[in-house]
Amino acid sequence: MKKLILCLLMLPLFSAGQIITTLPSFDSAVTVPFETPMGLASDGHGNFYIADFNFNEILKRDPSGSVTVVAGNNTIGFSGDGGPAIDAVLDGPTCIILDKTGNLYFTDAFAQVVRKIDTAGIITTVAGTGAAFSFGGYSGDDGPADSAQMSFPIAIAFDKTGNLFIADNNNNVIRKVDTNGIITTVVGYMNSAGVGIAGYGGDGGPADSALLSAPIGVMFDTVGNMYITDEGNNVIRKVDTAGIITTFAGNTTSGYSGDGGPATAAALNLPQNNVACDSQGNIYFSDAGNNVIRVVSPSGIINTYAGNGTGGHSGDNGPAKFAQCSGAGQMWISPAGNIYFVESGNQDIRKVSGISGNVFICTGDTSALQTIVHGGTWYSLNSAIASVTASGVVTGVSGGTTQVGYVTGTDTATTPVVVNAAPYAGVIMGADSICLAVTNDTLSDSTVGGYWSTTGTNINMSGGSTVAASAGGIDTILYTVPYTCGTARDTFVMTVVDARPCCISGSDTVCQGDTVFLTHIGVPGGTWSMDNDIAAMVIAPGEVKGLVPGEDFVIYTVDGHLPGCVLSSYFTLEIMPPSYCWPEGVPETNLTTNAINIFPDPAAAVLNITSNETINDVVITNYLGQEVYHNSFSGQQVGVDVSSLAAGVYVVRINGGVGRKFVKE
Repeated sequence: MKKLILCLLMLPLFSAGQIITTLPSFDSAVTVPFETPMGLASDGHGNFYIADFNFNEILKRDPSGSVTVVAGNNTIGFSGDGGPAIDAVLDGPTCIILDKTGNLYFTDAFAQVVRKIDTAGIITTVAGTGAAFSFGGYSGDDGPADSAQMSFPIAIAFDKTGNLFIADNNNNVIRKVDTNGIITTVVGYMNSAGVGIAGYGGDGGPADSALLSAPIGVMFDTVGNMYITDEGNNVIRKVDTAGIITTFAGNTTSGYSGDGGPATAAALNLPQNNVACDSQGNIYFSDAGNNVIRVVSPSGIINTYAGNGTGGHSGDNGPAKFAQCSGAGQMWISPAGNIYFVESGNQDIRKVSGISGNVFICTGDTSALQTIVHGGTWYSLNSAIASVTASGVVTGVSGGTTQVGYVTGTDTATTPVVVNAAPYAGVIMGADSICLAVTNDTLSDSTVGGYWSTTGTNINMSGGSTVAASAGGIDTILYTVPYTCGTARDTFVMTVVDARPCCISGSDTVCQGDTVFLTHIGVPGGTWSMDNDIAAMVIAPGEVKGLVPGEDFVIYTVDGHLPGCVLSSYFTLEIMPPSYCWPEGVPETNLTTNAINIFPDPAAAVLNITSNETINDVVITNYLGQEVYHNSFSGQQVGVDVSSLAAGVYVVRINGGVGRKFVKE
């Protein structure tokens, strides 16, 4: 049940922005430190806290990347209040936040509670009555929060004065727990039966009379406005400090449109997770169904900040908007403007640098870099390659790569800066072939930070460096780097091997000493060979010469240089002795038509003839043109007795017209 609801509420998401990387994480006790990370918070000292939904644990990643458990024992249920959090039983943690004194709060969604871990590691329940394996309920307003019922509390946030707000998902409301522990409903409408009503309405009026549908995120900006991810309505709602609700982003239709225009005119698709706000008032949220993270500026303009719309994991060390991500969850913005988020699909933590701007510079040129925070200091690790001013203007000094950073307090945002005398896209490295439907490939380039594309449709890279085959054939991959003085582009030709064998076409007989030309229908660029090189040999691609009478197999092979990715097609070729072959100089009139088909060939007793027209007359002649057989028929398939004919080559004609050559054994 838990995984089913997770699929409904947490469709795959993805990230992008400036330069994206994956934080290394490891746990000596398990192979994968995270299973379904959904919540993320940081104490500002390099430690991250992760709510892992399916592990039923709260995890801690320290600055070295080591992951340890701080709450939960990897079993499902609800217990442990008043004791060490490490011994408690959780059921589906989804969202996690820290208060000003370091206490950790999280939504224990399937236990229907919000829980707290204090700085001594003791766990308690602050909202909800707690009921494992239950859908919860809706009660308790105006009373103690720990006596109230909730139904799938999925997200939490603090306002400036320390009140706790809860997205009570299945009840379609936002609830507030004040600093005295009293719970009330502040957004959403409850009917006389005490049921939260799902819907869309109330804009321009009091938030406690509005309708929401499955709210899945809640957050406050720097001036106290509340933002709600109204997933069921495909919108982000805003409640101002006067308690008036409006739609902040989305037009209630499901889709992906509106970038560069007003956020309220944009189409979203299942926005999810906690919204995030930077110090400049930009609002970030996960647009789950579109596989992107989007941002709305203080002026109300929406754009895609992260993600290329395709699930997967690629694009590290390149532009985040071209990366592939999967299952982007809760976000956290660091003091230097770095955006961190968890990915349930990739079981990791990703980081998008807080520095933006063109980092590819030609010597002597400049580029103005930007951050989403102010008050910090710029620096360059190697000013002999690239210098940077106090306002973030970078100058290319000499060829090379260095790091430029922006420091705010104890936090730093960094980005690589590449300097060249002329635009240079580097060298693409990786396998030059891939197997369709077997596995993917990942390319790399000696210059980091560019973006990938293709010229055809055989390969889908979705902007990242992961090569996914779409169809057999040859495609060209492009790696593009935009410099201040021009664009550089490198090309890479890749063959997609279709693992489903196709076929070789052409004549299946050849006379001793003669050659036959064959064609492979399918992936080009393969190699031709014979099974034994005794009866026949390949003298050129698709050209086979008969050596001695007998039978041999012609083989066409395309090697994808990957396990299980070798395509071979086989073709049986009969090498005929001279006595069976059409003498040189004797014309073979009109023998290439497909108007009739004959089988078997060679034939010993009965020759079957089929045609797309009615066969009325059959004549067989030898290579001297002498008639050796003549009979009348009626039908589109007939059998001719050729047992009395001598061994050799003959021509069969129907209805006095065109003919086909065959061999009599």
